Amino acid sequence: MSYSKDIPVPIAHTKGFRISQDDRGFYQFSFPLVSKSYKKEWNDSHIAEEHMVNGMFMVAVDGTPKSIRTILERCRIGEYKMGASKIVNNEKGMYIYLTYSFEAPETYKLDPEKICGVDLGIKYAAMCAVNYNDYMRKGIPGEAILKHCMELERRRKDWSRAATYNTSDGHGRRNKVEAPDAIRKKESNYHVTVNRNIANAVVSFARKCGCGKIQMEDLRGFHQAHKDNRMLGKWTYFQLQEFIRQKADYYGIEVVKVDPQNTSQTCSICGYTSKENRLSQAVFKCIRCGAEMNADFNAARNIAMKRNNG
Repeated sequence: MSYSKDIPVPIAHTKGFRISQDDRGFYQFSFPLVSKSYKKEWNDSHIAEEHMVNGMFMVAVDGTPKSIRTILERCRIGEYKMGASKIVNNEKGMYIYLTYSFEAPETYKLDPEKICGVDLGIKYAAMCAVNYNDYMRKGIPGEAILKHCMELERRRKDWSRAATYNTSDGHGRRNKVEAPDAIRKKESNYHVTVNRNIANAVVSFARKCGCGKIQMEDLRGFHQAHKDNRMLGKWTYFQLQEFIRQKADYYGIEVVKVDPQNTSQTCSICGYTSKENRLSQAVFKCIRCGAEMNADFNAARNIAMKRNNG
């Protein structure tokens, strides 16, 4: 069919191209690759137990990963519509490059009066709350992210010190000099990837909750205020906020920055403000009304309730 075994073999999207499942739960592809005349010739000269029956090839597929099984099942039941695909054979084996399509989910109805407040911190890189529900929330853990950043920073400093004290010439010194730059690039890429994932999660939560507005802390003076906190100083919160804004703009969600003053010390239930309300990094308990909750969630609720640009 081709002059090279590595050239992809196209599979036209026909009624014969389908996915089935046997009694053991294994998935199989069947697809036609021959003309009608050759199909008859094949049927007359081969037994039915072979891989091609009545012009149709039948092959088993590896559906071990859960994500692949999900796609195969949705294609099998018709939730996803399969399109023209390819068979590729390389040194690792034979693969089917399957194309499929599906209807886009219904657009969420956004209400500008519904506000999603976003608090940034350590235990949670971002904690989301809304202004119309006392319980709805979404927290994206941040401690592991910040620790990984600090580990990359430690490795970069170790290589920098090694290069400084190594006065010898040769490839050894060159490797020590180049290593910090490589780690610095890895740090930057890690920040971008994680911040985009967090931004996607925040905006997705806001859309599902029908929020037409996202309110975040105005971080002017943030690094000066937290200059003694190594962990808070190592994360690119400004970049994260910019990614949230970009993603929100795409879906028509307004983004507003508000004054974060006292959001961590004010009770989101009764409005009482006191330093004593903040029992720890993670626990908030109002000394007036007794309301107790996660401290980041309380701050996010306060941010969500603000209406004016700080």
